[in-house]
Amino acid sequence: MPPVAPQTIHLKPSRRLLLIQLAAHLVGGAAVLASSIPGWTAALLLVLVGYSLARQRNAELPTSLILRDAGRFEKVGADSTVTEGVVHPHTMVIAPLVVLLYREKGRIKAMALASDSLSQDDARELRLWLRWRVPAVPPR
Repeated sequence: MPPVAPQTIHLKPSRRLLLIQLAAHLVGGAAVLASSIPGWTAALLLVLVGYSLARQRNAELPTSLILRDAGRFEKVGADSTVTEGVVHPHTMVIAPLVVLLYREKGRIKAMALASDSLSQDDARELRLWLRWRVPAVPPR
């Protein structure tokens, strides 16, 4: 395929994903409280649920993605740090959600992008890029 100019996809925090994560943590906390486990175990599990919620809230999300050829992209952080990644072929794309699996520094990571975290045009560009510019063979 001929080289294509890089495309920039601008991201914003997803309110829908935030609500889903909050609801999941609340259900987890309620399940711990409703269970008949010993008090110290319940307290430990509630601390772990709270820790998980705090980690989710403090996770640093990229502000944009720069899409390049052959499934390569760059994540641009809020402080303008750039990290390169290569898309894994098991990335899931459905209308309301893209679960972007990628290899970064030898490790496979995931990024969930809900439909409300990018504009309609950017969502369309990302889906097309994932379909046509990403190789079917996983990178090594």
